[in-house]
Amino acid sequence: MQPEWHERYSRQILFAPIGEPGQQKLLASSAVLIGCGAIGTTVAELLVRAGLGRLRIVDRDFVEPSNLQRQTLFDEADARQSLPKAVAAERKLRAINSSVAVEGVVADLTPGNAEELLGGTAGRRTPTYLRRIAEDPAILEGVVLSTCNRVEVYAAVPGYHAGFQALKRLLCETRGIEPDELAPPLVSHYEDQAVRHLFEVAAGLDSMVLGEPQIHAQVREALRIAEAEGQVGRTLTGLFHAAARTGRRVRAETGVGAAPDAFVEAGADLAAETLGGLRGRTALVLGAGQISALAVQQLHRRGVGTVRVLNRSLERARALAERTGAEHGELEELPAALAEADLVVSATGAAGLVLHAETLRAATADRSRPLFVLDLAVPRDVEPAAAEIPGVRLVDIEGLRGVLAERAAGAAEDLSRAAAIVEEEVRRFALRRRAEHLAPLITALRRRGEEVVAAELQRFRSELASLEPEEREAVEALARGIVAKLLHDPIVRLKELSTPGSERTHARLLAQLFDLPEDLLEAAPEHRPEP
Repeated sequence: MQPEWHERYSRQILFAPIGEPGQQKLLASSAVLIGCGAIGTTVAELLVRAGLGRLRIVDRDFVEPSNLQRQTLFDEADARQSLPKAVAAERKLRAINSSVAVEGVVADLTPGNAEELLGGTAGRRTPTYLRRIAEDPAILEGVVLSTCNRVEVYAAVPGYHAGFQALKRLLCETRGIEPDELAPPLVSHYEDQAVRHLFEVAAGLDSMVLGEPQIHAQVREALRIAEAEGQVGRTLTGLFHAAARTGRRVRAETGVGAAPDAFVEAGADLAAETLGGLRGRTALVLGAGQISALAVQQLHRRGVGTVRVLNRSLERARALAERTGAEHGELEELPAALAEADLVVSATGAAGLVLHAETLRAATADRSRPLFVLDLAVPRDVEPAAAEIPGVRLVDIEGLRGVLAERAAGAAEDLSRAAAIVEEEVRRFALRRRAEHLAPLITALRRRGEEVVAAELQRFRSELASLEPEEREAVEALARGIVAKLLHDPIVRLKELSTPGSERTHARLLAQLFDLPEDLLEAAPEHRPEP
């Protein structure tokens, strides 16, 4: 047990039934907490303060003012922001005990997701990958980015070939496939190419929908999970922070970015096309989050007659309705409300289906007018079989990707600017990394310059003895300034010319020119992140 842990849990260790062995077991244990209400928040805080190794909190609801009386982890700021309880609890618990890996999952426990939520990390193999990385000496650091259409492993390795083979083994063994099966979809990038690829991914330039915003959050989440597993150090932490900055710049400085309102707008266009216009129509919006708010605003702008917001939390439905001039109700009213609706937009945070095919079939059985259903939720809210019901047109996120891709095709100027930002950030990151690698040589070079100045001032000390102190200081400053100027350009050019594979050649030449020890060129020993 680490000394700081022994000190932190000393009172608990003194309790004989726990002792140090029990505390060790607790530190190595995991728990899943379903529900983050009055009892859940208390249990979560007690577990984290006791030193549980890992805690996953699963809750579908959002913090409301009425929660603050008894749910001790939340405060007024959480309620004002309507934060998901799982997210707010994760933040508070991490502040209480940063050594505990706390994960908040905004979901509803259902038979369909129980195995994922009670077992692996919300359906991802990420912790498995990371545990394997920790066991392989050919990999120093690792981050796994896993989305609906990609699994990417970013690693810091001591050598390319050994590192590549280790990563290939990792993918094969964790997914139970043979190397030959992996070969066709496998793509490998190294050094600046890998940096450029990650920056393009974070900026949404490598997504199925150009600029989609979810990937930026997924990049940040990948780093967070790797940090919680203790598998990142300075190299990958710096890389992923730079990737997040690149993504922010592209979204702020260009028009690239399929923001959530782009999906809503594209869906509204398809609805208008199906229904022959939206003016005067009746719409249902399921959910009361950001996407739902954008949907209500978009529908009002299109002249929809009645917009009704339905949500599990009536208070949140009422709050959104009051802000946007809509009607509101509880989600239980959905079957009856469907009979009157021309358009349904669903964007809840539920883990399971919200709108089943049979519910839609019953609601449309005695009507002749079409019903347009727009599913903007991830994971989906609407059962795919609903698309087979006569008179019902179902469009989901995947169905909107083609529309958004066509619209993005004309954004050549924005794409060009986005590519330029990526290149700027790649160069910036590369220069910083090379500066870190070359730091011992550059420090020695500057020290050699200082030694030359000191030696020359000592050689001419008798000639300088008659100078006033201020005059002597001016001469010394002049000498140091001249040396610094002479060394500045070689140092800058060394950083610029030191591309992957050539840095040692240029650095060795500079070391030889200035008679510096060449052992300064040996890469600083890299270590695994501290546990």
